[in-house]
Amino acid sequence: VCFSAKAVSPRYVKFDKSEKIILKPGNFEVVVIPGSSPTARYAASFLADTLGRTFGVKVPVVKKSSGRIALHVGDKNLASQWGLDVSKLDRDGFYIRSGKNKILMIGRDDRSITPAANGGYFERATLFAVQEFLERFAGVRFYFPGEIGTVIPEKKEIVLNSVDLADRPDMQHRSFYIVPWKPIMEGQQFTFSGAVKGFGRLSALQLRTSTLHIPNCHGLGWLGLVERFGKTHPEYFALKANGTRWNGAVKLGNPNNDNGHICFSSGEMKDILLKDAEALLTGKPASATGAQNGHGKVAWGFPHRKPFFNLMPNDGMPPCLCSKCKPFFKNHQLSSNFMWRYFTSFAKTLKERKVPGYVTCMAYANYNMIPDCDIPDNIIVQLALTGPYNELLASQKRDDKLLIEWNKKLGSKPYLWLYPSKCRAAVGWVPNSAPRAVGAYLKRQAPYCFGAFLESETDIWLFGFLNYYVAAKVMWNSSADVDALLDEHFKLMYGPAAPVMQKIFDNFEKIWLEKICGNCVDTPVGPKGVVPSQTEIWTRIYNTATLNMINAEFDRAEKLAASDKKALKRVKFIRAEFWKPVLTGMERFRKSSEINDESVIAEMKSGEKITIDGKLNEPAWKNAPAVWLRERKKGVNSVATRVSMLRDKDYFYFGFFCQEPETANITAVKRQHDDNLLWQDNCVELYLDTRGDRKEYYQIMLNSQNSVSDLHVAPGITDWKWNSNALSAVSVQPGKSWCAEIRIPRSAMAQAKDKVNADFTRLRTLKNKTEYYNWIKLPPRNKVEQLGILYFTAPENRNLLKDQDFQGKVGYAGRFIGPWAAHKTIHRDTSVFRFGGSSCRMGDGCHTVQQNFKGLKTNTRYRFSYFIKLENLSIPGLYVRVFEGNGRVHTLPRVFPKGTAPWHKLEFTFKTGSTPPKNGISQIYFVLLKSTGRVWIDRVKIEEIR
Repeated sequence: VCFSAKAVSPRYVKFDKSEKIILKPGNFEVVVIPGSSPTARYAASFLADTLGRTFGVKVPVVKKSSGRIALHVGDKNLASQWGLDVSKLDRDGFYIRSGKNKILMIGRDDRSITPAANGGYFERATLFAVQEFLERFAGVRFYFPGEIGTVIPEKKEIVLNSVDLADRPDMQHRSFYIVPWKPIMEGQQFTFSGAVKGFGRLSALQLRTSTLHIPNCHGLGWLGLVERFGKTHPEYFALKANGTRWNGAVKLGNPNNDNGHICFSSGEMKDILLKDAEALLTGKPASATGAQNGHGKVAWGFPHRKPFFNLMPNDGMPPCLCSKCKPFFKNHQLSSNFMWRYFTSFAKTLKERKVPGYVTCMAYANYNMIPDCDIPDNIIVQLALTGPYNELLASQKRDDKLLIEWNKKLGSKPYLWLYPSKCRAAVGWVPNSAPRAVGAYLKRQAPYCFGAFLESETDIWLFGFLNYYVAAKVMWNSSADVDALLDEHFKLMYGPAAPVMQKIFDNFEKIWLEKICGNCVDTPVGPKGVVPSQTEIWTRIYNTATLNMINAEFDRAEKLAASDKKALKRVKFIRAEFWKPVLTGMERFRKSSEINDESVIAEMKSGEKITIDGKLNEPAWKNAPAVWLRERKKGVNSVATRVSMLRDKDYFYFGFFCQEPETANITAVKRQHDDNLLWQDNCVELYLDTRGDRKEYYQIMLNSQNSVSDLHVAPGITDWKWNSNALSAVSVQPGKSWCAEIRIPRSAMAQAKDKVNADFTRLRTLKNKTEYYNWIKLPPRNKVEQLGILYFTAPENRNLLKDQDFQGKVGYAGRFIGPWAAHKTIHRDTSVFRFGGSSCRMGDGCHTVQQNFKGLKTNTRYRFSYFIKLENLSIPGLYVRVFEGNGRVHTLPRVFPKGTAPWHKLEFTFKTGSTPPKNGISQIYFVLLKSTGRVWIDRVKIEEIR
């Protein structure tokens, strides 16, 4: 492995104007001799194809020169004749040299892998040499793979002076992680129309990404420690507040926790890791120690590759609360000192044992501060910093200083983990293009790092193409002029429309950096960036005026480019692939801005009183409005959770009924007020936005030991000093349930007028499992935006159907749920529902569900809606018939739902005829005939459109 954190080989270019080589159609050929590397063969074909498109002819690739001008690709024999030794170059360095009628392009290549199938970590410097030749001498530009993103000027000839060039990257590590960011994927197409096959691989090749993998990503989660020692030695793992260990015994579906977190005071675990490291670094297989690759196989996981052993803790590392570790997690600096003493002592032990190679570890989270110990030279440090999207925030200066301090501490350069990613600002549909900021940031950091990994999750790949291009150019050559790169890009891509397209992209960058990532609020610890809400995005930032302005600019660009077919095609492409998603996002917001979760917090009747004893046995509770919580992950409830709500002029009252057959296994401890680890216990939570502006909320947690924690959350502020002054009580019915009753003074919160935005959650924590329950649908972004509504006065009920949520009792012969009836059997499902604690499940013998109803008017438009969930529903699927009762029938929808789908809303409109229903009775039928599988329906409404 060739690795050095410092560029040492020369970079130069020399031209001899007395000698010229002129390439014309038919006077040259590409030569790749037998025995050349797979990269050389690939690069030769790539060179011939690209020059062929430049000249409009087919360029031959031959094994031996025929006497024409020869472009030799990867020819080691010729390199030797000319005194070029590629082994002395930095990794990824290359030569381009000409002599007489020959031009040589060569670098060091891996002989076992071809770029035709792989764009990852293997040496391919000959390809870099070919790309440099095409860019420098043919004017080709690789902005993104495919016809649109590749600029190939048409030429009659290429004239170049005799050249002697050596090049290599300034930064050894140049890596991009460009994948879909699932929390904001709302139907977007990650790729783009016309994307060439394997465009991700081709992009990595064109960006000249790193050819050496220096792993530094949560390596302790990729050794199978839980599988190897979780059951036999739980004491090797970090201690939780409830006395259990982070040993994977309770699977939460999150690998960060399921793969375990170790106790850093465990000498036994440290010895195990040292044996793993020694085995890996001396070339032994994983079977020598039993290490597992994270997928249950005895093999080295991807963060462990000789000569690098990745000692970084698993992601989301909680503090170990054993008596030895706990004192070191009191503050940030103490924890950083503690962790780096562990890392350095580990590396020193390997050195003492004369084990070759490196230990890699990130300076990350609560161990990124400069430690108080010396760091040996067999540790490679990667510093995690937010990066270019923070350029307008005051915190950026602090991060810049931290990098310089790490540089001084190490006496050498670390490398960086940066986040020009939508995980930094989870906003879908909006371009996160900020190439000027990306370039400026990397140029500023170049003296202090040997490269960077850019974690670039996004919803649409194309949004970041200029970020990637500029970053790649600057990491290769830190003296690159970013403005010149972008000026050239706009001129080559858009021709006469270049100034307008540059204005459009600069607008995207300004909006992203200033209004989305640079949205600052003052907090007790200084200014802090806060991602705007969806409401702000689509009403204040990308508002109608902005949309109209950018639309007008695209119109102008198309007019300017009208005479240049290629430029016009690119303008239209960017408009369709880059701008249309913004318009789609705004339209989706407009359609989906309705909050579906609504209920009432009713006023208690005069004379009614509630005693806070946790028993919920007062008459007021029996008639109180209630909501039911749903299991968060799979949407299938193991137990029922009901939250009842009341108010008077001074207090809000909430009663939680938590069905619990395993009360003996409940895990909760008695805690001090405001213990921020209370959320780990068996508990319930309330989120209340009494102001109603969806910017802040009050959070109250109550565990089954009647311990309370409360806080106030506002943009950029988490205030644990706020006190709700709540009075609470808990009662337990062994083997059946536990209940919580809580009274909250309204004066402790902002004044509520006619409603409260709210959510309720339950964490069911037992000795052997953990389950999460919510009222509202789990939000993809800002929780306060998605809170449900508790009205003081119930909205007008205009639904013509009764029992819209299937809450009625199951009646005669199992055929009825309240007013709903089935031909043979009906299923009221309390485990799977969207609203009200129950739904109607069809399938399993239930094929029709119907209700008679009254109230349809003639010549009137109605909105019919329902929520539906599908599980392996076969053709033809589910359909609905609305019989007006006058002979007219509406079959909805025309394309029947089928397959598997989560809860979603279907909505249709219909207009009644001029004849009234016979006897005033109409009917609605849900019909599931010759279909297998299941379907759940909930919240069924027929409402007049007014």
